[in-house]
Amino acid sequence: MWLYTIHGGFSVVRSRQQPHEVMIRAHRRKHLYNLRDAGLLPDTARILTTDRSDYRHRAIIAAADWPHIAAKLAAEVDYTNFKSTCEEYAGEGRLERSFVDGLHQIWAIGHRLQGRERR
Repeated sequence: MWLYTIHGGFSVVRSRQQPHEVMIRAHRRKHLYNLRDAGLLPDTARILTTDRSDYRHRAIIAAADWPHIAAKLAAEVDYTNFKSTCEEYAGEGRLERSFVDGLHQIWAIGHRLQGRERR
């Protein structure tokens, strides 16, 4: 599952080695620390970095914790425009400008796909 949030971008998958664990993966370590600093990661979360993977950074959590984290992320949606909120966070240094630029690119791809859809 890919998630783009006010804390950053993530790929969430079950661990191949430890099926009782979930990996919240990120291209930017800061995004995982944003989750931690917002109180969204359990104290037992392990944040690791490796150069042997397409997502260099990951937080390892118990699979049972993931639904609670996802629910908290959903409960944080109090904004009326996601991209604008992320722009504000970039201005405050909470998100990188390159991340927000990427969100605009993802939006543009979706918009082009929508334009091709028959009515």
